[in-house]
Amino acid sequence: AATWPRDVRLEKRRAEALDLAGDAEGARRARRRAAALDGGDLALRRAVAQEDGRELLAEYAEDGREAIRAFRAAGRHYDTSAAMVLDATAVLADGRGATLERVHQIIQLLDQRAVDALGEVSLPPGSQLLSLRTLKADGRTLEPEEVGDKRSASLPGLEPGDFAEWEYLRASPARGPVLPGFTSGPFLFRGDLPIFRSSFVVAAPAGAGLACEARRISAPAARRDGDREVLRVEARDVPALLPEESSPAETEYLPLVEAGAGAGLEDAMRAYADFASDRSLASVEVKVLARDIAAGLAGGARHDPLALARAAWARVHEVVVGPGIGVDSPGQVLSRGRGSRAVLLQALFRELGLSSRLALARDFTRDPAPQRFPRLELWTHSLVRLSAGGREYWLDPAVRYTPFGELPEGLRGADAVLLPGPGVPLAWTRIPDRRPAEPPRSVALRIALDARGDAEVTGEEVYRGFEGAAVKDSFERLDPPQRRQALEQVLARSFPGLSLAELEVSGEGKLDEPFRLHYRFRAPGWARVDGDRLVADTPVFPARLAARYLSRSEREIPLLLGAPERSVLDLVVRAPPGFRPVVDPERSVTAGFGSYRRTARADGAVLVREDRLELPQARVAPSAYGSFAEFARALDGAQAGAIVFAK
Repeated sequence: AATWPRDVRLEKRRAEALDLAGDAEGARRARRRAAALDGGDLALRRAVAQEDGRELLAEYAEDGREAIRAFRAAGRHYDTSAAMVLDATAVLADGRGATLERVHQIIQLLDQRAVDALGEVSLPPGSQLLSLRTLKADGRTLEPEEVGDKRSASLPGLEPGDFAEWEYLRASPARGPVLPGFTSGPFLFRGDLPIFRSSFVVAAPAGAGLACEARRISAPAARRDGDREVLRVEARDVPALLPEESSPAETEYLPLVEAGAGAGLEDAMRAYADFASDRSLASVEVKVLARDIAAGLAGGARHDPLALARAAWARVHEVVVGPGIGVDSPGQVLSRGRGSRAVLLQALFRELGLSSRLALARDFTRDPAPQRFPRLELWTHSLVRLSAGGREYWLDPAVRYTPFGELPEGLRGADAVLLPGPGVPLAWTRIPDRRPAEPPRSVALRIALDARGDAEVTGEEVYRGFEGAAVKDSFERLDPPQRRQALEQVLARSFPGLSLAELEVSGEGKLDEPFRLHYRFRAPGWARVDGDRLVADTPVFPARLAARYLSRSEREIPLLLGAPERSVLDLVVRAPPGFRPVVDPERSVTAGFGSYRRTARADGAVLVREDRLELPQARVAPSAYGSFAEFARALDGAQAGAIVFAK
């Protein structure tokens, strides 16, 4: 212990030895030292507190029965299935950055649906239950016979009108000296149940510099309370906010408070850069691979940075076949054939003498608000930025077969952090929003109708860029029967009752080739006979925006359009002898949310039509939801027109 004074294992062993030797007081002192060193050991900290005759965070505990009495006295009535009587969390940080958390919740169940939904309580991993009970309307208290270390437990005897109460503790270890301080994590002051009272308390040692980040709610500054700095935030009578489909993360629209001290986001980025740097050194195998890549280029290409980078890019996608994520070293990624392609690519670029940097990016779907406290889980994309030939190239190798320089839509124009390295500082930047001229998806259909309305269809679908790589990766995992089944399910939405006769795939396993699907099928009765006309009512590959996004008449939560769409449909329909197409005028729908345009012409008995759709990623504010609904219905209406042939 004198040699390694911060090794908690030694103090724990000392406590055990002193206990066996009968020195209870010496063992107690050793346990206290161990608890001070390892604040994340909840069992140890509880044992030390109970030796002193107290429970952890008892000074911030809430009286459940008093909370229920106050709720009943207020005479609140709700038209929901349940109501949150108390939602209380208290967080205590120690001087090393470890935290204790005490969570106390009481819910009144107002109907049988709530009893069925909330009768089972799940606890987070590593937590310890303090209490779990049913408070009956007649004043009785029922507790489960045994909970033990199970992560869930059933509340006994629940009926409508009863109160369900549970309280638990959990601990989080310190982040270590590289990231001093702590973060409480966001506490949300609104949810899918009405809340009678919310309470959030965070305490830290005096002088820690306790600060908070509050969104959509006012929060006071931390105040001195004895030897601690304490932040208290409370909310009362908060209405429910029911979940809505296609919504962004809760932190984007709910009132929240997050508290902490010490390291911020930039510190976390630097710590991650150190972590990545330790794992990005090239092994002997990686150096050999770099030499092979250079040797495989002819003549002057060996000295062309862009040619070297493209060759390394192709080789990485060839040798790493598994998922492109993980924190293994380049040598491990290479030997296993799976892991982070970005780490291996960066190591190869270094060996080849190329100018490149690792970067982390936050895509469009993540919470875009500035961060006071480190939340690296928002920065999930590991990229490599290459400088070559006077240009910068952003490379995302996460999905196999991605063409060089192609990015998913969600990363174009996204925030990114260039990680620091020796002599290179951390830098915040934005990825350029460069979109390819060609749409990611184009479809060409050739349809031959007979007099009964049966259709013989030949189709080709082309997927380019990052979307093409994603489709290649998905198709590679399917066997031939599964491929046919997946395609039939998609085609059946526009051609009910089809029978797939042929399916061919090209571009599979090719890095710089688009992915192509060639197919042929028969669709009986695709067009109906209506007197002297043939009418095909089913839209071909409709966007169906209303069905996907207009599940509510109005919204309280922003609508997230996180999957952008850019596509072209080239449709050629040949009528049977004696029929001619009835050509509709051009249809066009354009708004700030996107655009759709359909052009059509007749070429004898042939209808030639082109549909172009563009729906960019966006967040639609609740105030703009009505305008978006009008756009969606107009676009669906423009796509819904029937294809008609007349004698």
